[in-house]
Amino acid sequence: MKKPLLITGLLLVALLLTNPHLADHKEALLEKEMQELPAAGLGLDAGSPLVVANVRSTIERRAGRKDYWLFSLTTLNYSDALIDSEDGLLNRTVGIGILGRVFLWSKM
Repeated sequence: MKKPLLITGLLLVALLLTNPHLADHKEALLEKEMQELPAAGLGLDAGSPLVVANVRSTIERRAGRKDYWLFSLTTLNYSDALIDSEDGLLNRTVGIGILGRVFLWSKM
């Protein structure tokens, strides 16, 4: 009877200790955006310092994290955007952080 309780307790502690921080969520967003930039067909050099700085600045302003202790959600805030997001939401969840990793949805 004590073994399942111990395993559950250890799992909860592992989830709590490995919940990614806001910086991890922002880094995952930056990596995904830099991978998708050439595919956007804008003719921009994804390795250009100006492009990287602009993307990083946008992520710093818009990225957020909702912390639920055992996991966290990656959010993007469009409240100050000049254009609306695709679905009209101002604050959209785009990923999940769990066990030290951040997983982003394929469509952001």
